[in-house]
Amino acid sequence: MKCARDTEDLIRYETPGEVACFIGEPIQGVGGAVTPPKEYFQIAYDIVRKHGGLCIADEVQTAFGRTGEHYFGFENWGVTPDLVTMAKGLGNGTRSGRASPGPRSRP
Repeated sequence: MKCARDTEDLIRYETPGEVACFIGEPIQGVGGAVTPPKEYFQIAYDIVRKHGGLCIADEVQTAFGRTGEHYFGFENWGVTPDLVTMAKGLGNGTRSGRASPGPRSRP
């Protein structure tokens, strides 16, 4: 899958060979509903981790059951991120946000 494997070329040719992190939205919603192929996140996460980076799922638009079947959007792709960001607008304009670290991102 070229779109995911391009991550390898970006790391190889645009960095010193290692990356801090990869941040991906399970479903992009700002530019229209863009859903990546089923294998995308597994391939991209494997490449990023091979080069020392953490994988972050940006769940601001997809968490809390918004995709229907799972609580988090990344669960639809069968991957486990190192960090999850999420937010939810509550009544009267109150905003709530959170970042939850996984085992790889803890000291």
